[in-house]
Amino acid sequence: MCHRGCPVADISLQIPGVHNVLNSLALHLNNFKGVSRRFEMIGRVRGCHICDDYAHHPTEVRAVLQAARQRFQYEDLLVVFQPHTYSRLAALKNEFANAFSDADVVVVTEIYGARETNLWKISGRDLATSIMGPSSEYIPSLGDVVDKLARYISKDPGRKNCHLNTWSRRYYYCGPKTAPDTATKVTELICSSYPCCF
Repeated sequence: MCHRGCPVADISLQIPGVHNVLNSLALHLNNFKGVSRRFEMIGRVRGCHICDDYAHHPTEVRAVLQAARQRFQYEDLLVVFQPHTYSRLAALKNEFANAFSDADVVVVTEIYGARETNLWKISGRDLATSIMGPSSEYIPSLGDVVDKLARYISKDPGRKNCHLNTWSRRYYYCGPKTAPDTATKVTELICSSYPCCF
């Protein structure tokens, strides 16, 4: 198979015909559900779609928010963003500040330092106060983020929302336990903490 004269793939079927090759490609693409942590649909709580994405660079953040806005055109888009490494946020803070324009509300958490110590004296608050466009807030702890999400989702039960987690890491310390999957844990915490709302 070629695209604009360049070979792209070698496809071999048991039946002849270009149309059968195209049909087989369409079938495979139709069944493609995506990859883990790339705009992954985690669940739905009272009309609020909860998605997870590993975006940790301004270009990725902008791309995933454009995709979310395209998919959820008429819904409020609430983004929870955890910056990944102090050095990256220090170097790219201005780019990050402009990357959230497709969101309606942005919550920035503590920075995941990974292997670094904070030589730059920077925090998630620095990013939250510099975000251009949407409403933004710094909430360092997951428990407080869950409270914010639950209030946001439950304040108008008929309103449709999309909540997108852009966490840097798969594990997030939450009280005495480490959650194996942050977005799933957020969904579970919202449902268990606020059962009357959902």
